[in-house]
Amino acid sequence: MIKSNILSKLNLTELIETKFEDSITIKNFTEGDIVVDILHNELGACYILKGQVELISYTIDGKEFYRYFSSGNIIGIGECFIDKNKNECEKKFGMDMHVLENTEIAYLPFFELMSLKI
Repeated sequence: MIKSNILSKLNLTELIETKFEDSITIKNFTEGDIVVDILHNELGACYILKGQVELISYTIDGKEFYRYFSSGNIIGIGECFIDKNKNECEKKFGMDMHVLENTEIAYLPFFELMSLKI
């Protein structure tokens, strides 16, 4: 999928032909792949373009949370902004993403937005 199509689909057309569009990366994963330690501390999100994944979040006290995402879902936006307000035991310290079927994911580096003048 073309990066400008991704931004249009997300109603972010003002970001087309900007540094943000250039910084989007798209990767393909095959069923059974494990994407370890997603960088949830950076301001960014994963947009599932096609396929399905299982996300496992770990907390400091050893709890695990499982969620399933498929085409059209975005993972990570809430983590960028909400985690700051949680107490230490509730904060996630790592995530694993298990690819359940062939999947294409776009990484949207929202930290890039801070440097843009829109």
